[in-house]
Amino acid sequence: MKFYIFISLFVFLSACSSSSSSKPTKKEAMERLDDTEEQVVNIDVVDSSREDITDKAGGRGFQEAFLKKKAWFKMNDRAKEMRRYRSLTKAQLESTLKDADEGTTTLLIQVFEQKGISGISLLASLLEDTRETEFGEDSQLYWYEEKNKPAEKLEIRTYAANMISKVLRTYPSGVKFFFHKLDTSDKGKVTVLYATQGEYAINKEDTAKAWLAWWDKFHTDFDDVK
Repeated sequence: MKFYIFISLFVFLSACSSSSSSKPTKKEAMERLDDTEEQVVNIDVVDSSREDITDKAGGRGFQEAFLKKKAWFKMNDRAKEMRRYRSLTKAQLESTLKDADEGTTTLLIQVFEQKGISGISLLASLLEDTRETEFGEDSQLYWYEEKNKPAEKLEIRTYAANMISKVLRTYPSGVKFFFHKLDTSDKGKVTVLYATQGEYAINKEDTAKAWLAWWDKFHTDFDDVK
């Protein structure tokens, strides 16, 4: 049985001593509290397994506060992980990437993008990775493949290509990425990534081909970048 514990602390602080040596007025005396005044701690213990938890006054609020705090800690852990990866050398990052699962790879793509030019070759090494991205506690980014079709999971290769385009501001074969907010029946409003070539949308396979052709042509420009 899990319990959520919510503690609210009310601390009574003593009023600042008057610099005047005159006897305090009755009003001043009432406003002052003795330094030895005890602290008052209110503790509410909420049993999360009880069915009536959301019906009890404040129960839903307690749960929401707990979940938000939990999400904040997750976000904080992710930030620490990103800082740790940013401190690694290029060789260490390449080694980490070899056995990385979808979640770690998605996180590493963001780290590579933050490294700028020095992260381009690492991003390019993922241009054939068809696994789906996994953003964990972060807001999920989806891919919009075709009009009137539901949004789908974004592939790692496409996410990596988008990051290269973002860093270099380059558009191989005229392929450009755009973001859009889309209403869905099952996920609510989501952010989707899509690509265009000229006036027309382009699917993920043709997008990947354009970026692989670009890398094959220009990869030597990044051989000496550390």
